[in-house]
Amino acid sequence: MKRHPALEPFSRDHNGGLFAARKLSQGLAPEEALLEFAELWREEMKDHFDEEERLLGRLCLPGELERLIDEHKRIGALAENGTPAQATTLGKLLNDHIRWEERSLFPAIESRATPEDFDWLERETAALEDRRAELPRNARRAELVKRRRSDG
Repeated sequence: MKRHPALEPFSRDHNGGLFAARKLSQGLAPEEALLEFAELWREEMKDHFDEEERLLGRLCLPGELERLIDEHKRIGALAENGTPAQATTLGKLLNDHIRWEERSLFPAIESRATPEDFDWLERETAALEDRRAELPRNARRAELVKRRRSDG
């Protein structure tokens, strides 16, 4: 799905989230899946949620923002205190949340944001992109970002 460049860093984060959601939802080795997600949460996803609320919050309608924050809180609570018995629930919540953002929230933002909104957002998400690229697990992402910046 084609995304405005200002939203692409969030979509790239979603790839890792969907992979984790699938692993959690399968119910195989839930302790391991939960431990892996807890690491992803600490390294990347908590920051992702915080940045979505900070940056996208001002572009959301009230109902969208309420849903965004509520789902972030629910997922965060399970990431920090969930039990292996809750792993499949966490996986479903995470999957459904990411799908809602990608299929509904982001297209809604793209349809109503102004060029000035996107200019601001693109400047802000550049810092997010740089933080993600520094993580060892994101070497491919770092290369992609480097190529895109040299092409632009």
